[in-house]
Amino acid sequence: MSAADVDVVSNKNESPYPPLNREHRLTFPPFPPVPEGVQIVPFKEFKAEGIRVDPGPDDEEVDTYGIPTVMIKVKHGNDECKTNTKRKRAVEAKKARKKGLAASRVWWEQWEDAEKLKFVTGLNPAASRFERIQAACVEFTKDHVWPITFASETGPTFIWEKFQRYIGIPESDILGQEKSKKAKKKAARRDDEMSDVDDGDNEEIPPAADSAVASTTQADTFAPKKKIISNEEKLTTFLDEPEKSIKIFLSSYAQAKGYIWADANLDCLPRVIRFFVEYLLRSKVLPDCEQSLRRSLDSINAGLIEIPNCSAIAKVMPDKFSLGCQTFWGRKADGYSVVETGLPTEWDLIASRIEEVEPQTKKQKTEEDKPKPSLTWAPSWGQTGDAPWAASAEGLDGWGQPIDTSLVEEAASDVVDDSAWDMTSYPLIGPANLSSTHAPGIVERSMRVIKSIIPVGPPPPAPSQGASAEPDVAAVEAELEHKFVRVLLSPMIDWDGGESPALRRPTILKTSNGPVIEEGVEAPAAPEGGAKLHDPLNSDITLLIENIPEQVQLLREGMGIGGTWVQLARKVEPPKKKKGKGKSKKTSYWYLDEFTFITPSFWTVADEDA
Repeated sequence: MSAADVDVVSNKNESPYPPLNREHRLTFPPFPPVPEGVQIVPFKEFKAEGIRVDPGPDDEEVDTYGIPTVMIKVKHGNDECKTNTKRKRAVEAKKARKKGLAASRVWWEQWEDAEKLKFVTGLNPAASRFERIQAACVEFTKDHVWPITFASETGPTFIWEKFQRYIGIPESDILGQEKSKKAKKKAARRDDEMSDVDDGDNEEIPPAADSAVASTTQADTFAPKKKIISNEEKLTTFLDEPEKSIKIFLSSYAQAKGYIWADANLDCLPRVIRFFVEYLLRSKVLPDCEQSLRRSLDSINAGLIEIPNCSAIAKVMPDKFSLGCQTFWGRKADGYSVVETGLPTEWDLIASRIEEVEPQTKKQKTEEDKPKPSLTWAPSWGQTGDAPWAASAEGLDGWGQPIDTSLVEEAASDVVDDSAWDMTSYPLIGPANLSSTHAPGIVERSMRVIKSIIPVGPPPPAPSQGASAEPDVAAVEAELEHKFVRVLLSPMIDWDGGESPALRRPTILKTSNGPVIEEGVEAPAAPEGGAKLHDPLNSDITLLIENIPEQVQLLREGMGIGGTWVQLARKVEPPKKKKGKGKSKKTSYWYLDEFTFITPSFWTVADEDA
């Protein structure tokens, strides 16, 4: 190897970097000299000084020496303002506000915070629609925090479990977990014992006629039997028509099962279902049912308003106007009545026993001791001047004591004299002449749907001077339209699929007065110049209700109301108007004598063969 080659090899082994400096400029010792005027405090005498509580100038956070603090780039978990500045007070107020809101917010408001971020995870695209809906129900249960502050048979958890059972989700999936061995054995034993008993969630079907089976009682013969519907059939029904199935659950099914009788469920019913439907749509669990599910949201959103409103309406109807008419003219609906059996009552037996023990004594009557008429129960309203109480000949009350004649006169005047309307019922009824121009006419018991709601009309014109003192029908009806809201109601035939025969079709009661068009019978001729004949199956009626905004706003078009309706029939017809002055009104007004039932606008019943 030549010398040149040795130099090349030696150069390859040399490092290309400069030699490492082993000494740092801040290497101690030696320590630098202490500057003039500075005193170094030994560590054992050092006292830590933190952040001052009171703020410094300009509301700054400062340390004990008054030096403002500096925000560092790297944030730590315990970084917070220590000084009582505006910044610290704002942060504390925000935390307190959030804590208070969390405590006062209802369950569905807490759900909405993160609802849009929740999806069904791990969904197998190749799974059947039965498996997909069951998986969605399980994850929906797990993804939400269910409130536990509701009483039994109420609240979102109760409604969710009932809805899953309604659509056919197995019980193990309702709780989102498998049953324990002990629970499985208990369920199996219960199933064996109740194999032939319905669980209460199945539809009723009429029993098949079987002449070979003899029945001992009429109840056994006509008692409906339960059809056991499997979970697969329930799921098929729901998946085929989700919109209809949801309508049924929120209306007729919830009413039949009694879910709506608890106020807490009125709000939970539509909200739980809406969260679930939006969960299915967001996760695209059922692509084939997406359009039907989206349409169901319209009924669900209507249920948020109408389901609570139905409960509120049931508490205020009949209103004061209808109650005033009912008080003045008496009940027209079928109710309890006294039936004469001819058998002695308990009071008759007591009276006969008294007569046996104590002989009846007769009092000597003089002109100064002349008896006064007493009150005894009249046999009917049509006797003794149509007064409910009539004077007896003896002039003694039930205890043999004379009574004050003024009471008789006052009682008789309250019933016979129309001025009683002005004194007692005018604050509720309104027009003072209503009893002079109108009287109860047709009485119909039926189910009717709200077609429209007409607000109060303008005030009627003031009567002209020299007007006739006779009651004016047109003026009274104009006053009615000015004081009351009019609800136009149309017949609601077969509204419950035949489950409620009393309201399935309109019924004209015995207390009715006036001609009607009967089904299958030739219509009688309408009175000349009067209103057209009432057709219970086709005619609309106009219900008068108080103009109370809080109560009127509860009603919505499409809602159904069942009850006994009484027509305010005209006693006399107004004179015909001359040509060119408009047509005479043919509208008849009604009041509600008895309230029976109410339904939301999306009311739906299951098919008979379901």
